[in-house]
Amino acid sequence: MYNLLISLAAAALVYLGLSQVAPSPWMAVAGGMLAGAVGFLLLARRTNRQLESRVKDVESALGAGRADEAIAILENTKAQLGRWQFMIPTLIDGQIGVLRYAHKQQLDEARPYLEKALANNWHAKAMLAAYHYKRRQYEAMNKVFEAAVKANKQAELLWAAYAWCEASRGDRDAAVAVLERAVKEVKDSERLKRCLNDLRSKKRLNMTPFTPEWWILHLERPPVQLGTQAGSMRGLPPGARMKVRRVR
Repeated sequence: MYNLLISLAAAALVYLGLSQVAPSPWMAVAGGMLAGAVGFLLLARRTNRQLESRVKDVESALGAGRADEAIAILENTKAQLGRWQFMIPTLIDGQIGVLRYAHKQQLDEARPYLEKALANNWHAKAMLAAYHYKRRQYEAMNKVFEAAVKANKQAELLWAAYAWCEASRGDRDAAVAVLERAVKEVKDSERLKRCLNDLRSKKRLNMTPFTPEWWILHLERPPVQLGTQAGSMRGLPPGARMKVRRVR
């Protein structure tokens, strides 16, 4: 927000200055617009650099198994940088939700953060849908999954988790329908095709091909030998690691 306001102020000042000397009012307008655009770009880049520095601190904390510290860094970052650039609060809320759900298993505390996550943060949306599944809120679960797969059509685990939830609550036909859509969207996915064949053959849906990422949804208990690792989560599987996309 501050970046935009400062840029608009710069644009207005340049416009007012040029309007006094420019031979055409359109030149003053063009100069003001250019000043505003350049100013916003430079300010956004500065905010991005600050954000990327904080992300490194978060990743270091996670690598050392200090999830509470990582969450605190994110909360402070949102308070300090969120007022400067649009979308940063939403971006960070999604990551806080992922950490609270996956690392801390604080499902109820994670929910409001996951709800605020960007649509393309499909890990957060998969966790939110899993939350509703665990609470037997199936209508809300379907709504979240549908919005998530529409925004993330290539996310194999997201499709598989959707089908697993449908099958596990007793609606095998719905699970088959989900996977039929999935294999059309992700044409080269042998994992999704195998899952679809299993369901059509009346077999139990086997999520082993999607591990270790599957465990972060906390829908199934991992094998005993992985239990401690899945519970403490010293770092996330590659697809769910802390990532902050550049804010342009």
